Amino acid sequence: MISPLLAESSEGKIVFNKYGFFTYHVHDLLRLFSPPLKGEEPHEMKGSSLGNGSQKKYHGIAAGRNVIVIHFESLQNLLVGLVYNGQEITPNLNKILKKDTIYFANCYQQVGSGNTADAEFVFNTSLHCLRDEVVYEKYPRINLPTLPRIMREKGYYTVAMHGNSSWFWNRREVYSYIGFDDFIALEDFKQDEMIGMGLSDESFLTQAVGIMEKLRKPFYAFLITLSSLSPFILPDSHKKLVLPPRVANSVVGNYFQAVHYADAALGQFLEELKKIGLYQNSVIVIYGDHAGLYPFNKEAKDIMTEILGREYSFLDAFNVPFIVHIPGSGLAERVEITGGQIDFLPTLLNLLGIEYEGEIFLGQDLLNAQHGFAALRYHVPEGSFVDDERGFIVSWDGILERSEAWDLRTKRKVSYVSCLDGYVKAIQQVETPKYFILKGCEGSLQTLPTGAK
Repeated sequence: MISPLLAESSEGKIVFNKYGFFTYHVHDLLRLFSPPLKGEEPHEMKGSSLGNGSQKKYHGIAAGRNVIVIHFESLQNLLVGLVYNGQEITPNLNKILKKDTIYFANCYQQVGSGNTADAEFVFNTSLHCLRDEVVYEKYPRINLPTLPRIMREKGYYTVAMHGNSSWFWNRREVYSYIGFDDFIALEDFKQDEMIGMGLSDESFLTQAVGIMEKLRKPFYAFLITLSSLSPFILPDSHKKLVLPPRVANSVVGNYFQAVHYADAALGQFLEELKKIGLYQNSVIVIYGDHAGLYPFNKEAKDIMTEILGREYSFLDAFNVPFIVHIPGSGLAERVEITGGQIDFLPTLLNLLGIEYEGEIFLGQDLLNAQHGFAALRYHVPEGSFVDDERGFIVSWDGILERSEAWDLRTKRKVSYVSCLDGYVKAIQQVETPKYFILKGCEGSLQTLPTGAK
């Protein structure tokens, strides 16, 4: 018998089809006795802004500045601050955190099969991507509220840059629809040093500085790095870390070297911004797009477990940094609330003093939220999540009793029953964006958005 509570609910059907009879009725009961969860009714979703802007923490502290976002390839949070074999893996990021920076240390990736492309989508829309379909390829002409569109409406010039070919992940078409005035790709740069799939980070970021110097101000520049992409193969001349033989010749060693090189390129980039006078007038946002080392790789798990002195887990892999550097702000704050990549956009808008009530965002401003939450997916079953107190990884067979649940403060395992509310919320959150993506695509097929090329 189909529950009348879920008879018209596509979400309920999703739960039943994916996770079975028992889970379906647990979900049913939770909906009956729990208050509505954010994102439950797609047609009523509103922005997650909290109250009057002037009353929010750090509202407008970066208003009017240029916005430079660095989408840092494969950067995991555990490398930030890590000292291994007497060497800092990310010395330049470590330096940034000490001054004029808000560092969100408990944020998690929320990508699907598109990895980097998905992280871009989530960052710029505050919506989850699709699990097994890449939005950039399946629904490129999408009409949704996006960060570049909002910035352009506020008078910013918007540009995306990447050292890879413009056709990869269909970026040339997608960027024109989501609100970028321009896209500068591999074919537009001087190809003086190539590493892996494209331009080296050092060359890319150096050339990006020259381009930004000439842009109309203020601008929003979205820069996607590449050199720390798997399989993390660098020329020997760029390998600066001294590693033990077993680590040096492993995927972990290659990863450490690649991130260390990318970090050095970042440090040089910041110095060049200072030389041309852009640094002090900008806010620089840095975030990791997805993990470089997943625990299903035995070599990675074994070596990382040794380095950490405890078992290397999916939460270690999924944890990515979100760093907002505001020169001259005097801030040096570490924020512990749990968040996901869907939260980056609303948090940034608050810092820029931009109101966004009524927009379709799943994320929340992490500086003003009361409770943190991140729905996990793709490399773990849907329904998995982490919040400020709990971690929950759904069993791959969909049987909730076999799922892993633990208290993050005590590190002790807890009953899966104590995590059922988060389980339902996570499913709701990752399924809801499908409605907007499909509707947005339908609404954009007839005409190209204003300013698209």
